[in-house]
Amino acid sequence: MPVPYGYSDLTASWECPRRWAYSQQFRPVKLDGALLRGAFTHKMLAAFWARINPYDTLLEATAEERRGLEILGPDGYQAQVGVIEKAAREAREMFGRYQAFIAQQADHFNPLTIEKTITTKVAGVTVRGTPDMIGVQSFLTGQHLAVVEWKTSGNPSIESLNHTGQVDYYSYLLRQRTEGQYTASFILIDIITPDLVTRVMRPPRFDRGEYLAQQLVRLQDITQEVALEHPRPSWRCARCPFLRPCQLREDGADDQEYLLQYYFGTDKGEGNLGEADGDQQ
Repeated sequence: MPVPYGYSDLTASWECPRRWAYSQQFRPVKLDGALLRGAFTHKMLAAFWARINPYDTLLEATAEERRGLEILGPDGYQAQVGVIEKAAREAREMFGRYQAFIAQQADHFNPLTIEKTITTKVAGVTVRGTPDMIGVQSFLTGQHLAVVEWKTSGNPSIESLNHTGQVDYYSYLLRQRTEGQYTASFILIDIITPDLVTRVMRPPRFDRGEYLAQQLVRLQDITQEVALEHPRPSWRCARCPFLRPCQLREDGADDQEYLLQYYFGTDKGEGNLGEADGDQQ
């Protein structure tokens, strides 16, 4: 049986099927500072709401990243460890800004789940999603169920966030999984950058969530071989971490040998592309 896919698989496959296929089995050796900063910040936020020391969590995360560099040898380690240290410093600053933002909010939020994956069946196919948090927001008018998402790896516009429908998809999964027993009244998206925190709050669009779930059903039929043979060239290719193996494949050379030599492997199985990690931040 194919493993269930999530929102990040869908958007990645739309952007470029070949890059999506590569990323299921390999990850670049060179660290992306912005993505790492976002990942560290995200871990601190999850720990904060779970009442775990976020700074201890950050120390554990940075130690794990350093251990991953040991395979590169002394020179490779020294070349990359600075990226980890810089990302950790910036994550502390972003988390501090978020703490100050939350302290100013008059409304109380009570988390029910943190990073808990929701799976449900759509047209007989299992799909999945991992909202950052689900909880109850208390207003003067009463309590309302909310699905929460943190954006920590960039500064997307509110318009683009509304267009993607990621949190609408999570809200739809929650309603379907619980057969309507838990239906979100609204969604919260906190955009956290080194400069400020912006909150987006609106009702979920269940029709948009359903549409995305249906697209994920179709994704189950795409095999590794099919995805690799359908690149989608664009201006983003210049920044793609898989640009070189992609060029080799286009020239008829052995891209797999290059990937095995210069990229880390993942633990995401083969066949239909393997199980995805938590949805992208």
